[in-house]
Amino acid sequence: MNDLYLERKDTILNALIERNGIQYLADTAARVLNNPLFLYDLSGKILAKSAPEGMEDIWSELLPEGHLVHEHFSEVEKAGVYDRLLSQDEPVWGKFTFCPYRFLGCRIREGSTPIGIATLIEVNPVVEEDKRLMVVICKSILFEMIYYEHTAAGSIPYYNIFSDLLGGSFDRDEITERILALKLHFPDEMRLISFPRSVKSNPLGDYFLRDEILSCVPSGYCIIFREMPILLLDNSYWNDSVRKKLLGRLSNPDSRIAVSNIITEIFDLPAAFEQVNAVHRLCGQNAASAGRCVDYDEVRIFHLYEQAGLHCDLHSFIMPVVNEIDSYDRQHSSLLSQSLETYLECGRNIQHAAKQLHWHKNTLYYRLQKIQSLFGLDLADEQICFSLQTSYRLRRLIFVQKFNQTSIF
Repeated sequence: MNDLYLERKDTILNALIERNGIQYLADTAARVLNNPLFLYDLSGKILAKSAPEGMEDIWSELLPEGHLVHEHFSEVEKAGVYDRLLSQDEPVWGKFTFCPYRFLGCRIREGSTPIGIATLIEVNPVVEEDKRLMVVICKSILFEMIYYEHTAAGSIPYYNIFSDLLGGSFDRDEITERILALKLHFPDEMRLISFPRSVKSNPLGDYFLRDEILSCVPSGYCIIFREMPILLLDNSYWNDSVRKKLLGRLSNPDSRIAVSNIITEIFDLPAAFEQVNAVHRLCGQNAASAGRCVDYDEVRIFHLYEQAGLHCDLHSFIMPVVNEIDSYDRQHSSLLSQSLETYLECGRNIQHAAKQLHWHKNTLYYRLQKIQSLFGLDLADEQICFSLQTSYRLRRLIFVQKFNQTSIF
């Protein structure tokens, strides 16, 4: 082993010690190897590519839109190169129709699990020791990823595709190419189901829970995103049996599952994610349903109120008579406001509302009559009842938001 090799190896290791990130490592490796280099994960996402330095034409040809092209990936796969890359530490050569240069690829692995690929483009001749340096580079990149906690999801090929979609900032064409390259297929109708966010970061516990969740469903995609397990499930599999199994995987009996509306394409994931976040947020504030498995439709109206409150004062939409009833209750130690709110939330069903309040239905009937008499309200009027119910819901939302100024998401 000559001094030049050791010097080049030390340059790579020193770049790792400096902790300047994966891009810095890629640029350093490209200089050491005197060839352009790029890194990508198992979802086909480019993690880094060396600075151009006269290589602009190569990058524009190989990555025309700044990302991998699935036709290129398919050619690599059909040649058997991709499988060889994932199955061994020894770098693998490849030559393909889409580029005039040879490629030297080497896997990045954690334990026995591949999590990415480093690829050198042979613009300048590669010598035997360059292949040994490629292994050193891949190990250095692994340590950098571990340092920044980027390896936990690396073994899940679709993880970063879903992560990019859920984050809401993505290039639609790039995501499409990566989906095609991985041969991912999505059902016509899907639901996004999210589980309680971890109290503290525990990657091993989170990924154990992910495996538990997937064991409950016939098929689905599941990732941990922002310390929260997220399941994308074919809607045809969503039923009471699956619901019970998933609830059974929650260790905390007070935890809940949030379920989005049906979505029909993968690019609707950001909207579905906003829906499940709203469920957790609003139920967590006790503004809406307190059930253990809550569909977005149960909190939709509260979500609307919440969003409206970002732009105007919700107090202005509350009927003045609601405050008048509250004032009467305080002065006379009565329960008229509670009677009216429960009656409205129970669909104006006196028997159901009385049961929820643990009163005799005649007691509730008497109090509702008193409300109509004292405040001139006609509880047979649909519009009046809708306005009253909206007022009570707005007031409930305003009340809990005073104690939850910082959103949990």
